[in-house]
Amino acid sequence: MEDLLAQVGDALRPDTLGDYFIYLLFIINFLVLVLTPEKNDRANYMILAVLFACVIDLMRGRNGEVIPVDGFDDLGFGTMMTHLIMGIVPFLAAGGIRVPGRKGRLAIPVAILAGIMGSIYAIFAFVAPNVVY
Repeated sequence: MEDLLAQVGDALRPDTLGDYFIYLLFIINFLVLVLTPEKNDRANYMILAVLFACVIDLMRGRNGEVIPVDGFDDLGFGTMMTHLIMGIVPFLAAGGIRVPGRKGRLAIPVAILAGIMGSIYAIFAFVAPNVVY
């Protein structure tokens, strides 16, 4: 059990600029999840998908070290899909958030900010993987 916890701790320790960026994305998307008013289930599920994609991208490791699955290397299909989820889905969630009154008005701009940051991360991970990873 201790070996497993040590391996997970080593995988989640931020080593590169991309790791710090993913942690920032995780925090911003969690903030969107907290700020979203109730009865916005579809938007909440979209943000949960983004949080899951952040965890998968962190657990993937550098060039697929931790998840040795085909397609999860630096430029693989699975990695591209997680980056697209982190970049596009917050915009969809921002469009799906319904604000009935004063509560939750801040959720939409924060979701748009999360989408912009996720898109920047996805572009830099594809264009300059040596900087991100």
